[in-house]
Amino acid sequence: MTNTNLKSGDPNVRREEVEKYFYEVPDDSTLKELVSLLEDPDKGVRNSLSILLTTTENPNVSDYIVRFVSSEDISVRNMAGDILLKNGDKSIDSLIRYIDVGDDDDKKFCIDLLGLIRNNRPAEKIIEVLRSNKNSNVILACLEALGNLGFEQALEDIKPFYLENELYKATVIEALGKMGSRAVQDFLLELYPKEDELSKYAIIESISLIGDSESLKMLMEELRNSDSFMIGPLVNAIYHVKQRAGLEIIMKESCSHKIIADIDHLETKYIKPALDLVQNTPGIDLMNIYVRVFGRDIELDEAVKPMLLNDLTKLFSYLPEYFETSPDNKYEILTFIKEVLFISKEEYDRVKESEESLKFTTAVQGLLSDENEDIRSLACDLLFNLNEDSAITASKIILNDENMWNRINLLENLSNVDYKKVDSLLKELVNDSEEMVRERAVFLLEQNHVN
Repeated sequence: MTNTNLKSGDPNVRREEVEKYFYEVPDDSTLKELVSLLEDPDKGVRNSLSILLTTTENPNVSDYIVRFVSSEDISVRNMAGDILLKNGDKSIDSLIRYIDVGDDDDKKFCIDLLGLIRNNRPAEKIIEVLRSNKNSNVILACLEALGNLGFEQALEDIKPFYLENELYKATVIEALGKMGSRAVQDFLLELYPKEDELSKYAIIESISLIGDSESLKMLMEELRNSDSFMIGPLVNAIYHVKQRAGLEIIMKESCSHKIIADIDHLETKYIKPALDLVQNTPGIDLMNIYVRVFGRDIELDEAVKPMLLNDLTKLFSYLPEYFETSPDNKYEILTFIKEVLFISKEEYDRVKESEESLKFTTAVQGLLSDENEDIRSLACDLLFNLNEDSAITASKIILNDENMWNRINLLENLSNVDYKKVDSLLKELVNDSEEMVRERAVFLLEQNHVN
């Protein structure tokens, strides 16, 4: 019997009828009518239907939905795929059967979904398609899916495609990298010497996922002889292989220097492995490296901060000369120092009278004239916390800062200082060109004189 509410011209009625089945399992006849609403023009109806079809206990959902994989409407096709994917293992049999029903585009779509569901049950069917189908998009989908399934038994079926077509190489390497067997590793290591740079890059990325101690010798040798392009993936592979094997590696000084020389050009994802590999090398000073990589990535910064905090004297000794090179991460470093002064002040108190700290204070004073207005503001805050007397002396620089907010920031810092020391500065700011600055200066002067 037809459910008239599902055929209503009012989308609210259709949606409410769909939602009624949130609380009761529809029978097969009703389920078929519900599934037809995948093509409903109303977004609210489709959203409610999607919720229903991924939560209902009726076991036939996937059988009724899978035909929409062939829809010419890409939004309908994608919605069907999303529901099938969310239903996971319950969709596998329907997708396997539909591989033989649909055209090559449908085959690819079904195989992609099966790979994403990550259950080995369809592996043999995917291999069958890989062996028989000639469409390159279908073949790529099969290779990728077998990789996602981690189906090691597919190695011999996958190997020929590496040599058959350049189009398949990257996908084959990536797929094998997800399988993780010794046979796969041996195959990749055998291929490596014969390949171009891009293929070598991809092979090393896969070795980083599956390699064991047997691959370390090759990786270390490659690092010694590699050009800059390969340093990142090689460092990453060595790091992950040694972690997996539970090994400790003392890098040769020449290799450590090679990594350090390239560290400014490494992708962020390779920095932490690089630091791990070079940290135990005798004769390597890591402070300059910690400073150079700081500010690239929040997670990396959290790993580096304890290293910087552990030796503030050396940090303060290094920074003045580093700032003269106009580094891109000057703001991030100054923000970290400000954090130290406010949150870990006891750490700074231990070194504040040192020669290194005094030189750093002088360097910060120089930043009051930096071309970046945010750097100038940070330098002002830092100076008042590093050395109040130096800050008061240097404040005349900020009186003429072109950014009004920096002059207001100066006033906020002056408000925390004994007014007898800053009275003359406040009187100058009373005549500032900006009304907000004048008003704040007048307020502070009046407050000081009342007190």
